[in-house]
Amino acid sequence: MPNMPARCMLRNEFYQDLLESSDLFKRGVIKLDRIIEDSPKEETKTVQKQQVEEITSPDQAIEYVFNTWGIVVKSGKQAVKIASQKGVEFPNLKEKGNDK
Repeated sequence: MPNMPARCMLRNEFYQDLLESSDLFKRGVIKLDRIIEDSPKEETKTVQKQQVEEITSPDQAIEYVFNTWGIVVKSGKQAVKIASQKGVEFPNLKEKGNDK
């Protein structure tokens, strides 16, 4: 058993790549027990937002945010920001010229 290579398991792909590029790995002193595949977490990061097409004005966006989440906002931009954080977007929203 003294001539067996050391074995290790790594938690993520970065460390696996680092180990595989090392001299110890290339010479066979260290071996991996398993190979890490692409992380499933990276694939789930792209979250599709719900689109509410009925909202066409900043006042409607303010009302939607209040009615949906009970959050009081004073401007359409704040309403859009809150909705975006909650995973909702308003594709047909037409902003007024001076809405802040």
